[in-house]
Amino acid sequence: MQSLKTFCALLIVAIIFGFGLEAKAVTLSTNAVVRFVSPLVIATNQLPNFGSVATGGAGRVLTLDTNGNITNTNAADYMSGAAVGKYTVTGSSNNTVNISAQNYVANNNVIPSAATCAYNGGTANPCNLAAQVAPGSGKTLLVGITITTSGVSNDGDTANPMFDLVVTYN
Repeated sequence: MQSLKTFCALLIVAIIFGFGLEAKAVTLSTNAVVRFVSPLVIATNQLPNFGSVATGGAGRVLTLDTNGNITNTNAADYMSGAAVGKYTVTGSSNNTVNISAQNYVANNNVIPSAATCAYNGGTANPCNLAAQVAPGSGKTLLVGITITTSGVSNDGDTANPMFDLVVTYN
């Protein structure tokens, strides 16, 4: 009986400490997947430009469309020199893109809003375009914008309101 107890005790010690038992390692060869995509680039050819606008008070609204025309209820305040924003988007020839405008920032009593975009010869739409054709070696993005005056403007004043154009792969 004593030898059976000793044998059981040794067996328990062997199990606990792994004496006489070999652990087998398992190896799995695997790989990672990487797909390379050309970086997106937006090159500025022409900033949206309202040109010369008559001085006046707050609350005037002017819209520069993607054809370079000034419209809206205060279009009569436009004098000359308007130009549509024109950009070139380059990147992958295989991946479609999303285009948006965001982070509007006022400057010198001029508040920007409601950007419109015409991409790759398409019609003008609010800049919230999804799944647009891949840019490849370059597609044209035309951008219009609406401005609202929030204060009095004087002769010689200039304003540079800002917003972000964001292009991402789909």
